[in-house]
Amino acid sequence: MLILKSFLSIVVLTSFALPFPALAQGFLNHQRGLVLVSENNVYRQRLPAKPWQKSPSEEGMTISQSLVFDNWLYFIGSNAGQVKLYFSRYLLDRDSFEQSSADFLELKVVGDQLFLLKIHQDQGQIYRVEADELKPTTGLSFTSDNDIAQLLLIGSEIVFILPQENDTAVFYLEENRWLGASRLNCQEPRIFVKPQPLLICQDGEVYLAQSSDTWVSQAVSLSQTAEADIVLFGQDFKESNLFHLLSDKWYSFVIDPPEPETLLATKVVGRRILLRYSDGWYELLYQDQEPSLVKAAESESELVASGNSSSIFLTGEEKLLSEVPGVYEPISTEGDFNHATGTEDGYLLWLTSPDSGGLMQYAAPPSRDFRRVNPWSSTTSPIRSVKLEEPPYYVSVVTNSGRGNVNLYRSENLQNWSRITLPTKATFLVSIAEARNLSPGTLVEVTGVMSVPPEVVSPEVAYLQDAQAGIQLFLSQSRGQLPDYSGFEIIASGEISSSQAKRIILGSSDELEVMQAKSLERKRVLVNNAQTWLGMVVDLEGTVAKTEQNHLFFEATEQLFKLHFQAAKEVFQKLDRLAVPAVVDWNSSSSQIEAWAISRDFHLLSRLDKTAESDASSSAEVASKPTKTSPSSSKISAAGATEIASATPSTPNGGARPTVIAGATSEKPQPARKQSAQLLAMSLASLAAGILVSNGRRARRYFAQQISG
Repeated sequence: MLILKSFLSIVVLTSFALPFPALAQGFLNHQRGLVLVSENNVYRQRLPAKPWQKSPSEEGMTISQSLVFDNWLYFIGSNAGQVKLYFSRYLLDRDSFEQSSADFLELKVVGDQLFLLKIHQDQGQIYRVEADELKPTTGLSFTSDNDIAQLLLIGSEIVFILPQENDTAVFYLEENRWLGASRLNCQEPRIFVKPQPLLICQDGEVYLAQSSDTWVSQAVSLSQTAEADIVLFGQDFKESNLFHLLSDKWYSFVIDPPEPETLLATKVVGRRILLRYSDGWYELLYQDQEPSLVKAAESESELVASGNSSSIFLTGEEKLLSEVPGVYEPISTEGDFNHATGTEDGYLLWLTSPDSGGLMQYAAPPSRDFRRVNPWSSTTSPIRSVKLEEPPYYVSVVTNSGRGNVNLYRSENLQNWSRITLPTKATFLVSIAEARNLSPGTLVEVTGVMSVPPEVVSPEVAYLQDAQAGIQLFLSQSRGQLPDYSGFEIIASGEISSSQAKRIILGSSDELEVMQAKSLERKRVLVNNAQTWLGMVVDLEGTVAKTEQNHLFFEATEQLFKLHFQAAKEVFQKLDRLAVPAVVDWNSSSSQIEAWAISRDFHLLSRLDKTAESDASSSAEVASKPTKTSPSSSKISAAGATEIASATPSTPNGGARPTVIAGATSEKPQPARKQSAQLLAMSLASLAAGILVSNGRRARRYFAQQISG
């Protein structure tokens, strides 16, 4: 194994671009929402209209780095001298990698892979990070905090640059092992990734990478350099008035420098190139014309590039803005700034510094008059991070000179900012079954199908259910109307209630998010087992003991079981055997478990034929000899768990015979009056049949008497 020595300290990585930004504090985009990482906490906003939520965290933890990769959030946190890598897939969950002690951790994205450098007691290792797994690489032992910076992508290869005393070694990663690829006659290299991977050696020689084992020495030599994603620019190593530019290929310029000709710095903004000489800033105009220098500002000015455009601001005694190469116009401001960004709503300037930077200024186009817009203190509430790509815009500031709480501000137009109160309690991403067992006051986010819409139980109540459990959702009418998302999978966020009925209290309808249509399979459950299905919609099966106007009561082992069913008295009768789609739960008003029918699409499994019962009684009175006892008239044949009974046992001597009826099977429930009319028609038919049978038996008795007489 090769151990990397102290030569690494001289390496300078001048550019490495991440597909996802890595930061200590700031805003990150994730598939499941916008993320705000503060010094001690992680916050998530699912959608712009949704409230912010606090992710579970450890008390006293300090976050040093965070990034989103492949829709996983990773962050490095230290607590009580321990440094750990944490990860979260859904933003409201959190876990850490089980690993040995570490003194230093750092993440880096290279191509489409994520790597972690771990150092402990001057011994280190680089790992691939794959979702929630760490896979160690072998073949090299790392010793410096800077080692992670020397990883780069060449074509499709992951490469590590190792400077040594007299040359530079190049290694490539095959599976999880580092293998030697090439050695270059290059000392103290500076590593560039954009616009193309290359090394600039101590003597100015340039090596352009084609692969890990093919590095081509270039005909140019460079000293001072500056780079952007699409341009690398630098002064020739030997000739002070010769400059070289790399984009798709190399371009060289001979420039007559101003007097005196001391070049202090170079800057690249997009494709624009600025040079700072002793007497001030100059812009190199080279596109579509002969190269020339145009004076931009005096030497004491500082250059501030607009974060998302090629516009340039110059600070100093006179403040300037340039939107077009070579053209600079004065602007007025109310104070200093060191950051700028351009949006469709105008330019925003702001100042950040550890203890005092908090001033934010705005000018609507085409104005160049910048005015303060921040409602927070410009001196005691420094700006920590901004999110300005598109509205809504966000700014996070820290109170008490950077040592206090994070305050968040929001704006739709960059001019009017309102404060957002961030939560102090964490929200936990849990299953519905887990939510039912959490303590009152716990904030949760659960996913399930709305199985019961509002109005079935109450206008303020709906139910959420998955394959294992169900729970009540409650939204007070004073906070808005609970929407009907029945039949759709939704994400619900709220607080566990202290009520005996397990429920999630919603703060507003914004705490519900519709995902997609989804169906649920109902279980057939006997009334005596209903207490084990609280919060869930089932096909509740039982025998009717009695009916009231809008309720019926099932026979049960300990006491009658109440089912809420509109117009029940018109539809059902005593001893009916039913299976009704209903939600089962605790009713606080009656202090007992009850059920609420969610539709009228019930199954009438069996019904007692009262006419046959009456006829059986009269036949028994005239029987000359006792016969085998017939089944009890109160015993109703019932269907099995999934099928309706297809036949009933024969009953000697015309005994009471249950009539087996299949209930409604269409998805659209029939109105109560129509169902009542159907049941009445069936009852009349049974009565008519009974009369005919009775008359026939009377005739037989008459003829029998005549014959015997």
